[in-house]
Amino acid sequence: MHEVTGCIDAYFRAAAGVTQLRNHAQSYPLKIAKTFPFDGGQLGVYIMDASPGIMAGDRYELTWRFGEDTDVHVTNQSYTKVHPSHKAGWDAPRPS
Repeated sequence: MHEVTGCIDAYFRAAAGVTQLRNHAQSYPLKIAKTFPFDGGQLGVYIMDASPGIMAGDRYELTWRFGEDTDVHVTNQSYTKVHPSHKAGWDAPRPS
């Protein structure tokens, strides 16, 4: 299995009807750039990727944990470029 090249691990919880980012860890090139409240207690979360895109061999690991009654909208700044690469002799597991 290839090594993880960027990760985010975040935990959200609701308090008094408002969702909050309680804990998070991140590693370059990924980071949570900003959180901001929406109406109705929803929390918006911006993800930033400081790289020029996903390159051959990159493996991002995103772990999102949501407490009861949370409402989160996760997005990035614009788009993520996925650069062409040749098959490296392995297939990543596909979600079922």
